[in-house]
Order: sequence, then C-alpha cells, then structure tokens
Amino acid sequence: MLKTKTIIIAVAATAAALALTAGRLMASSDNTDSYDFKCNVRYKVEPKIKGDVIIGHGDSARFHAYAQKAQENAWGELSTSEVIRKTGEFLKGTQYVAFTLDGNDDEHLVVNLNGLDCLTFVETTLALTACEKNDELSISEFMNELCRIRYRHGVMDGYASRLHYLSDWIRDCQYKGIVKDITREIKGCERIKMSIDYMSTHPDRYTQLKKGGIDLERIKAIEEDLSEAEHWYIPKSKVNNETYKHLQTGDIICWVTDAKGLDYGHVGFVYMDGNGIAHLMHASMSIGHVLIDSRPLAGYLSNKEHFIGMSVLRPR
Repeated sequence: MLKTKTIIIAVAATAAALALTAGRLMASSDNTDSYDFKCNVRYKVEPKIKGDVIIGHGDSARFHAYAQKAQENAWGELSTSEVIRKTGEFLKGTQYVAFTLDGNDDEHLVVNLNGLDCLTFVETTLALTACEKNDELSISEFMNELCRIRYRHGVMDGYASRLHYLSDWIRDCQYKGIVKDITREIKGCERIKMSIDYMSTHPDRYTQLKKGGIDLERIKAIEEDLSEAEHWYIPKSKVNNETYKHLQTGDIICWVTDAKGLDYGHVGFVYMDGNGIAHLMHASMSIGHVLIDSRPLAGYLSNKEHFIGMSVLRPR
C-alpha cells in the first residue's frame, strides 16, 4: 500500500454469513446449462460493506478529477466499451503497486487510485465505468461498486469473502451480471482442467492465512469447488488475427498460467487500434505502471513462458 495518510470511513452494513458451498450454487461441471442460463440474467446485487473503508487523501482527489473530466466530456452517453477505453486512458501511468488490499489484520474495503495491480486496475476501471453509466459519480457509489465487484455476492465479510482467484472472480461476476464469459464463442477454444490450491498450500505467504483458522478452511473449500468446475480457454497457439475479430475494446483478457496451483497469471483489457488489432491495456508489474502495450495480444503472449492461453470476458 502506498505510504499516504489514510482516512478511515466507517460504513455500517449488515451482511449474510459466507457459505462454504456458495460457489456450487453458481456453477458446477454437472450443471453447466443451468449456470449458462443464470449468467444471462442480470441479478440485482446490493453491496454490503462490513467494517471500515480505507481511502487515501490523494485517492479521493483523483476520483473527483476523474468525475469532473467524465462529466465535462459526457462520457455517460458513450457505449460501455468506450467508457472503459476513456477510463483506462485516464488511469494510464498510474504506478503498479502489488498487495494494496493486504497487510491489514482485518478485511477492509481499500480504495486506491494511485497504486494499482493488474486486478485492482480492472476492478477500478469497471467500478468507475459503472458509476458513469449509471450517472452516479459519487465516492460512496464508487465504494459500493468496488464492493459489488470485488467480493463474493457483493458481500464484504472477512478475508475469504474477497474473490482472490480470478476463476472465482469470473464466476461470481457472471452471476452478478457484471461480465459474460465469451470464450466459448471464439474459434479454437478448449476445455481446460485447473487444479487450484496455491493459497492453501502456501499460507505463510498470506498474512491472514498464517494463523490458520476459519479463513484458511474457507479458502480450501473454495479451491476444491473451483478445481471441480468447468473452465474454458483459447490456447496460445490459436490466438491470432482471426481471434481479434471476436473482440472489442473493453473486453477483459485473463491469461491462463501453468504455474502449479494457480489458474490465471494476469488480467487486463482489450484495446483495439484503428486497424482492428487487439492490444492489452493493463497494469504491468515488469514496466511498473498502467499502459497500453504496443504489441498485439499474440505478440505479448509469445513472450510469456508460463502463459498458455487466455479466457475472454465481456462487461455487460
């Protein structure tokens, strides 16, 4: 987390307890048709924040700068795809900072617009876009959108309620009507088996899991559920110019990894250039900030040894 003075904003809310089997209500390999139906329905999810919100002074100022620019240029009248483009361009140059959501004894909703990793860049962009499209550009509504996107069923209730694994994030955000997984609509897609257990087998790397207890048990149950679920991807060898024809600016690219125990290794947005070539708009750890990569997606992917393909989501 950036070393800035923070404001602790108390937000009162009630929240339902996290059920260990909640994921099975959303998806399973035995109930794919039912899940596809659910993902085509927009569910109204009221976010519930349990505890405090951490937001820096600089982050509040940056939000208001974004809101002013968006309103002055009538971004709300644009398509969702174009608002994502504009929002991502606004965040270009933002410093890459890892683990901004961690390091606290208790789970808090963290608002950080001045330090982003790959997933918080995506979450922040989606939350700002939703606020603009809903004509509710207030800091409180932005917090609600972050909570709705970042936590299982939109309920922030402890460490395990955060969607740590991207496969879990994808599934839950489909259920909430935030995105649609369009991977299976793209030529060359294949089913892939994911064995997910990295967090439970490396608890010493996570402050909240070192002590064991209920959070670790919840994480194990979530991992088991995700490992049993059905996953689809487009292999690296099949990502090409034909693939780009199925994509549009604002689509979310999730890079599948072969790292043991993990599902995905990186995430960002599609950014289409004037020639119909897809690039990656993302928060880059190696470069150190948010940028639009000059290489096409296939070129970016070819240099990533442990990325074996991609899944594609479309914001609703």
